[in-house]
This record gives sequence, structure tokens and C-alpha cells, in this order.
Amino acid sequence: MMTRRLILICCVLVLAVLSGCGTPHVTVSTFQRSSDTVKPNGILHDGGPAETKVYIEEMAPHTAAFNYDKVEFKLTGDLPEGWNISFPMKNQGQIFKQGKQVGSLEIFGYYGDASGSGRPNHSSILSVEGIRSGLGNGKLYILERDMPKDPRTWTEYYAIIPIKGYELAYNVWIDSDDLDNDLLAMKRFLQILGVNNGN
Repeated sequence: MMTRRLILICCVLVLAVLSGCGTPHVTVSTFQRSSDTVKPNGILHDGGPAETKVYIEEMAPHTAAFNYDKVEFKLTGDLPEGWNISFPMKNQGQIFKQGKQVGSLEIFGYYGDASGSGRPNHSSILSVEGIRSGLGNGKLYILERDMPKDPRTWTEYYAIIPIKGYELAYNVWIDSDDLDNDLLAMKRFLQILGVNNGN
């Protein structure tokens, strides 16, 4: 009987997620008939098995209501010498150093710091600091990155700026080969990047 309940709960969760309901919140309640009595160990006595009911309550993530077409990144000041940011789409950017792409600007799903959301796989945090930027308030991480089956490591400057009211964030990152100067460049980007967000 317990296996059926577990299968039922799993099926309901899968259907809820696949149908676009977002992240569901599930409540499982066991009801007993009034004629049932419960022993101290929780086992029903003199009645039949308990009846299990599953309630699904959607937690509104607000990502469905976010209109990416209403987002347009912009520069509000001068870039450091040798750097360029292009916007192949108005809501995405590519960051170049001496003509070579070394980073990007994007929007992604973000579920808060506690979950580690937004940070790349195969990364270790070397340091983190709070930032104020033209995109909003967030955090700037200095990460040590690596890839499986690749012995090299590198430093990446990685900013996450949550978008208020949505489970989304702006993300700006660059790979660094000149730690001090690239950090100064990253902080400058964060100052001069702006956004028209019609959401």
C-alpha cells in the first residue's frame, strides 16, 4: 500500500512539473476514519488502513511572467582600454578583451545563495563580496575553475545580481589572465552596465 502511495505522489509531481506548473509544493495528509484508533507506535487499530490524500500547491516562481523581450542591456559609461562588450541580442552580451571573447552577460534561473544557485559546476569560491551595480545589488565571486580530464585551472570573476520579484538573475562573468587588472575591469563593467527592464 505504501508503494502505491509513493508511486502516486511521484506521478503527480512529474505531471505538475511537465505541465509547466513550476516548482510544486506537495502536502501529504493521512486521514483516519473517526472509528479508528491509533496505537502509540502510529499503527491503525480496528479500522482499515488510513486514507492518503495528496495536495499540490504551486509556488509561483514568477519566471513564466518574465518577458525577456522587454530587457535591453546598455552601457552608461566608457569601457576600460582594450575591452569591448557587444550585444548580439538586446538581452545578452559578449565581453571581449583585446578582440578575444573572455566572458558574457546573460539572464538565468536563480534560486538564492543557500542553494548555490547560479554558480558554475567545477568551481571553488576563493572570495565573495557584495556589490552595487547598474543592474542592481548582488555578489561578485572570485572562482577557481577547472574541467574534468583537464589539468589546468583558471580564475573567473563571476557576478550574480538577482532580479527582484523573480527567480532569475543577471550574470556577468569573465575569465582572467591578469588578476588585478581584470578585476578592475570587471568592477568597471558592473558600474557602467545598465538595463531597461520593462517587466
